[in-house]
Amino acid sequence: MNSFRDKLSQFMQGRYGFDRLSRFIFLLSFVFWGLCLIARFTPWHWLYIVFSLLNTLLYIGALFRIFSRDIASRTLENERYLQFCSRTLPKFDRMKAGLADREHAYRHCPACGSLLRLKKIRGKHTTQCPKCGK
Repeated sequence: MNSFRDKLSQFMQGRYGFDRLSRFIFLLSFVFWGLCLIARFTPWHWLYIVFSLLNTLLYIGALFRIFSRDIASRTLENERYLQFCSRTLPKFDRMKAGLADREHAYRHCPACGSLLRLKKIRGKHTTQCPKCGK
């Protein structure tokens, strides 16, 4: 078993390897594989072909990233992906927290656009924005 591990280590020497973007691409490929299985039993055979093609392309793309020797480009791609995730994931976290909170309503201030957490009260009511004072 150690000889296989050594050979694999030698093969991966100088190659990029596995990162978060590759993991996401593999996950997306797995999702399209599942959709492909579902679409296989529908009357729309073209949908099966599209999902199968996307699955294959994503899988090949992930393998290309893992075995690539252009480490600088792959690192830059992964950094862009991580920056995108750091901008979008907090929005989903706030939305998830807002759905779980049943005592408050979340609204944006019409003047400055900041997010306000308001007590849920029946009827109409007004409040003052703590940021802009309007």
